[in-house]
Amino acid sequence: MGRQAATVALSLLVTIGELGKEIAVGAADALSSAAIESVPDAEAALKLVSSLVRKGDVVLVKASRAIGLEKVVEGLMALE
Repeated sequence: MGRQAATVALSLLVTIGELGKEIAVGAADALSSAAIESVPDAEAALKLVSSLVRKGDVVLVKASRAIGLEKVVEGLMALE
């Protein structure tokens, strides 16, 4: 999945948890290391992304619900 993510025009790839680190490794070949951040959980992802996202940005949130990324979506939607 990391290699696939690297084939589109991404400004930033944020991965979560241990499996997310593997995605980051797959994407590292095509993205600069500054464009990849790995965080331990959904709370850390929300903190990071909300500090970076600006009005008009597009954010794709992709994960299983077990990770709790709906919290990230809800947090980002509350920023407006």
